[in-house]
Amino acid sequence: MKKNRYISLLTKIGFILALFLVSSIVNYFLIKHFKNKEKFDSYAVDVAGRNRMLSQRIAFLSSQITYSDADYKIELSNLIQLHDKSLTALEKGGIPPGMADSISLPPSHSKLQPIFENVNATWHNYMNNATIIAQSADSLLRLDAMKNIESNAKKMLNTNNELVIALVDFNKSKQNTSSVILIIQIILNIIVFFIGLLLIKKQVLNPIHKLSAIIRKMAKGNLSVTAERLSNDEIGIMTTDLADLKNSLTSIIQEVISTVDNINSFGIDLNNAAQLLSQNATEQASALEEISSTMEELAANVQNNAFHSSTVEAASKLVAKQVKEIANEINETLDANKQIVEKIEMMNEITSRTSILSLNASVEAKQAGEAGKSFSVIASEVRGLATNSKAMSDKIFDLTDIGFKKSTLAHDKMGVVLPDVERNTELVQQIVSSNKEQNIGINQVNTAIQQLNTVTQTNASQSEQLTSNSYELNLQAEKLRKVLLFFNGEN
Repeated sequence: MKKNRYISLLTKIGFILALFLVSSIVNYFLIKHFKNKEKFDSYAVDVAGRNRMLSQRIAFLSSQITYSDADYKIELSNLIQLHDKSLTALEKGGIPPGMADSISLPPSHSKLQPIFENVNATWHNYMNNATIIAQSADSLLRLDAMKNIESNAKKMLNTNNELVIALVDFNKSKQNTSSVILIIQIILNIIVFFIGLLLIKKQVLNPIHKLSAIIRKMAKGNLSVTAERLSNDEIGIMTTDLADLKNSLTSIIQEVISTVDNINSFGIDLNNAAQLLSQNATEQASALEEISSTMEELAANVQNNAFHSSTVEAASKLVAKQVKEIANEINETLDANKQIVEKIEMMNEITSRTSILSLNASVEAKQAGEAGKSFSVIASEVRGLATNSKAMSDKIFDLTDIGFKKSTLAHDKMGVVLPDVERNTELVQQIVSSNKEQNIGINQVNTAIQQLNTVTQTNASQSEQLTSNSYELNLQAEKLRKVLLFFNGEN
């Protein structure tokens, strides 16, 4: 398809205005021409009418000179010249003498030539006789010339009248012709006007209406409308730009809808993950409560161990005062005390491991990743350590009880081994101190678990809030998608 050549809207409107301007200029010059013609024609009629009066004046002066011998010869000669030159100006064209306005008349029309020939023939005879009267001194010759003038005076008047009537009639016919031409010109002006309107409608209004219809459809959300180039001017360029805008909007809206769908899908996944996190956080909080309860029981057992250790310490002091003799039983007591020391060392080791695991549990709780899995392992270790601690405490209690029984049996013999008993008493004091330290460590672990439980509760609350926010995100994404679907290209 051949591409239309670009013609600006200004050029088109300028062309239409140029038509109106040319039409107006033609009207102006036609009217001016007809006015000048009318002026010339009216002027010619005035000159012809004056010649008619001049011919009568010439006849009167000629009679005065001939019959009364009046001195009008110079005036008569002037009138003869004035009439002759005026008649020549009427026929051949030129400036008639003696008129108020010095207007140059155009040559007469060919249709008037027969009348001018008749007038000239009559005038030349009339003029010759009047010239004889004005110039001749012979009275007989003047009398004869006067008779000729008198005989031709009526004919001269009639021919002048015919000339005036012919000029008037010819002027009327020309005025009619001018009127017809003006009417034709007016019709042409009307045709030019309507052609200009049609051009404006076709080149300007119709493309604007079509462009407006396209814009209204796009405003209603219909982006499937075809925006073809409507013309080869600025409106056509606007249509092309509008088509580019429509394509850009369509592409952007499709991308936004795709992004909204992705956000919606992400929101659903986020909602599911938040619900799972909330469930895990709830389960984790429940498990921490159980661990906290177990740690409280362990702390109570440790406190009991500390109490029993204090009792053993008092008993050992009492044994040191009473038992003096039994060396073998004291040696067995020392062995039992050594075993107690070993078990206490194991208890200390378990306490250290419990502290490390509780620290790891605190770090894992802060990270809040796969919270349930990581913390369940730590909690299991803590329960195992707690069980071992309880077993060790029971063994310590049994060994301490054995030492007590053996000390009772060796009551009478402890006097000789009092220094050893005193050393055993010191070891028991160390056991009491270790139990106190263990109690402090367990309390610290219990405090850390309580803090971890608080963090877990906070995570559970935040996960519920996250679930609510993800649901709201889905709602807003769906609303945005519905808004964008307004521009669905099928509305």
